[in-house]
Amino acid sequence: MFCVRLNLIGLLVLSAATCAFAEEKPVPIVVAPMARTTNVDFETEILPLFRASCLACHNRTTSKSDLILETPQTILKGGENGPAVVPGKPDESLLLISASHRTKPLMPPRDNKAQAKDFTPEQLALIQLWISQGAKGEVHAATIEWHQIARAFTPTYAAAVTFDGQFAAAGRANQLHLYQLASQRLLAPLCDPTLSSIGQIAHRDMVYSLAFSPDGTRLASGSFGEVKIWRRSEPTAKSTINLPGLAIAASANGKWLAIAGDKQQVDLIDASNGNVAKTLEGHTAQVRVMRFSPDDSLLACVSEKSIRVWNVAEGKSVADVSTPADIQSLVWTHGGKRLATGHADNIIRPFTLAEAALTPGPEMKGHTGPVTSLDAIAPGNQLLSGSTDGTVRIWNLDSGQSTKQLPHGSPIAAVAARPDGKFFASAGENGIIKLWDVAKPTAVEIKGDPSLAFVAAQRDADQKLAVADVAYFQSVVVKTKADQKAQEDRVKKAADAKVAAEKPIADKKVVLDKAVEAKSEAEKVLARVSATTPSTAPTTQTALKPEAQKAAIKDATDKLAVATKALKDAQVVYAATELARSNAINEADLAAAAVVRVVKEVATSEAAVAAAQEKQKAADAALAAAKQTAGVLKPVRAIAFSADNTTLATSGDDQKIRLWSAESGASLRTIDSPSPATALAFNASGILLAGLADHHAVLWDLPTNWTLERTIGSGDANSPLADRVNALAFSPAGHILATGAGEPSRGGQLKFWDPATGNLLHDFGPAAHSDAILCLDFSRDGTRLASGASDRFVKVFDVAAKKMLLSLEGHTHHILGVSFRADGRTLVSSGADAQVKLWDLVAGERKGNPAPFAKEVTSIHYFGVTDQFIATCADGQLRIMNDGGGQVRAFNGPADHLHTSAISWSGDTFLAAGQSGSLYLWDTAAGKLLATLAPPEAAPKP
Repeated sequence: MFCVRLNLIGLLVLSAATCAFAEEKPVPIVVAPMARTTNVDFETEILPLFRASCLACHNRTTSKSDLILETPQTILKGGENGPAVVPGKPDESLLLISASHRTKPLMPPRDNKAQAKDFTPEQLALIQLWISQGAKGEVHAATIEWHQIARAFTPTYAAAVTFDGQFAAAGRANQLHLYQLASQRLLAPLCDPTLSSIGQIAHRDMVYSLAFSPDGTRLASGSFGEVKIWRRSEPTAKSTINLPGLAIAASANGKWLAIAGDKQQVDLIDASNGNVAKTLEGHTAQVRVMRFSPDDSLLACVSEKSIRVWNVAEGKSVADVSTPADIQSLVWTHGGKRLATGHADNIIRPFTLAEAALTPGPEMKGHTGPVTSLDAIAPGNQLLSGSTDGTVRIWNLDSGQSTKQLPHGSPIAAVAARPDGKFFASAGENGIIKLWDVAKPTAVEIKGDPSLAFVAAQRDADQKLAVADVAYFQSVVVKTKADQKAQEDRVKKAADAKVAAEKPIADKKVVLDKAVEAKSEAEKVLARVSATTPSTAPTTQTALKPEAQKAAIKDATDKLAVATKALKDAQVVYAATELARSNAINEADLAAAAVVRVVKEVATSEAAVAAAQEKQKAADAALAAAKQTAGVLKPVRAIAFSADNTTLATSGDDQKIRLWSAESGASLRTIDSPSPATALAFNASGILLAGLADHHAVLWDLPTNWTLERTIGSGDANSPLADRVNALAFSPAGHILATGAGEPSRGGQLKFWDPATGNLLHDFGPAAHSDAILCLDFSRDGTRLASGASDRFVKVFDVAAKKMLLSLEGHTHHILGVSFRADGRTLVSSGADAQVKLWDLVAGERKGNPAPFAKEVTSIHYFGVTDQFIATCADGQLRIMNDGGGQVRAFNGPADHLHTSAISWSGDTFLAAGQSGSLYLWDTAAGKLLATLAPPEAAPKP
């Protein structure tokens, strides 16, 4: 009854389904009549219809039923059901039949996700005519019509910071701005000269991605269909003057250079061409110090105990005076009306210049050592002095009294005041420079070679990683050895089990054989007694009577049944015994193979430990050498401030000229000098004059500009870079530039380029991603590249082999950020699903899923050699987390939709940017916003 009821229910369901099917019989769409005779153009008339109703499912990325409707050629090729169109025969063309709903499947399907609408009768008529005309046509590249971006529109979708944290870049709409972070100074915008008619812009379209090369000399910017590579201009020796340069001076107007050598004369050099314009003769000893007056009309020169003032235009001496003690320093005061000199007898002596005479004033006493350097503090009547007594003093020139005494910590070789009078600097024999704020009693201490200190920090990071690698591989050895012991125990147990399983098999075989024999004998007996009837019995055998035969057959049958059962029982027992034996043999073989495998793993892990230990030894040695080199401080002999108050230049015995921020003391740049620079001076144009110990003078041009080096891609529909270049990454060695692009919902594009030539190195093709790539990151050792895309996958590629290693799935929306931990064994990703996910790259699986954010997590970065990373959220929130999933710090960001962020390798410099276009500079250690760098006002159109 139950089965009958089930069958009845099934019939009812089938009947209902049949009725429903009958009710859903398609209603054809009637094709409208069309009297047109002109040719139908596929690209302009048919393709737009397919875009609206068909291409969501039938494109080269998503080709349902293997059918692509993008070109006449792919339409004629067809899909699983053959050609979609028969040229000249619209009534036989599946495309028109399905589109007009004459038969199923209906196209587009009802309730489709793309919300594609049915074709109208008129549209079907056009498609029908096109097929009748032969279904011909071509699809040409799209013509892009560019429109100027509004100047008030300045969102920042891309930002970058150099590895050392010196420079930052921000793409604001199609403008590209650079900052020198030490001074937070905005440099000149990066402009493509071919777009100068539009304005000071870098690209026609928005800047979607940025990346600095590891050495900070190149910046790559990505836009629609193109990448531009910008090169930083390096300091260059504008000219070298092959004259003795023991003492030098530069005029403020940049016109004149004064160089004094060992011939008791001064050469006035025309700075425009480096030629000697005048020679000033008359000194009776070597000139030690020179200074141009503030208006550049006079030149004061000091030799031993005498001062001589020259008229620059005429090249004539206008005044001279002798002093009681050797002069070691000189400065103009009171706008060029007075002079002050520092002497070996610890005294400062002022002089008034009037009517071709230098009249001495009251002596200024207080230093307990020779006064080695002087400078005027503007504006006003203050004088700055430095002495071998290790102090810096500020004097009131009107009263002649010292108003401030500051300790430097060693004999002072040079002092200089910033032109605006807000800061001054002192340099000493101990190799330390101090940058003083006039309004404060404390100073910023500057010492050592920042480049060497940076190298030492890198070696320290390498050493920490090496130590961590040794510990990691040692833990792997412990694990593999434990596994080896477990497998060896398994082998022993398997061997014992095999012996135990083989022992009963012979006995069970004997029992089985006897059961087979017994059954066979029983069958023979049954056959014999069954055949002994009177008519069939052999002549030699007595025939059994029917009653006896019946009893004999019964007896034989019973015995056969018993024998058969015994045989079956024996077969079951034997089969079970044989299965146990077979399993024991198989387990023994597997255990033996596992031992072989794990022995190899132990050897591999032990070799990895040995290699890591060797690497650690090398890292230890490199760190020790770097620390020793960075820790050596050599005397600083000369200092000078630039005329624009932004830069402090220093030089000393180490053959380096160093540039520092005149505000913060942060390192800006280091210049290798042919020999130690004994004197420095800036002119108004920012040219740095260095007098060298080898009797040469060099004029250094110190540009901070970046120029366009090359463009990759054509920036149009024919470009080898498909659509927007959303992601850029330089390899750690700087010889590969990776680009991530792709047409949305059509495919992802991953390519490697040579940044020095712009040549394509490799195209990963369709294996990259099925949707646009949005983020990239190289591992610290450069062996792997991670990518994230709109297809929700994170992928890891082998850079050398150029193949995919891992495809990691877990995000439910676009991947917006990926970052390798320094050891390369962990990867973190962030997405538009408001999630952060941690991936174990050794196991190739997800290892953590920290608490979600409120909105999409737009960027993520590991920093330093720690297990910590920082993530930014679209709602302005920032979090520092560790890869154990724990939160280290959370802090509120600006009221801005944050699109992007960038971080220096150490994590000391972190910046974020968003819809407002402002750059937010953070102290990650304190969670403190240091500065907000707003977009500059739009430059007027030329």
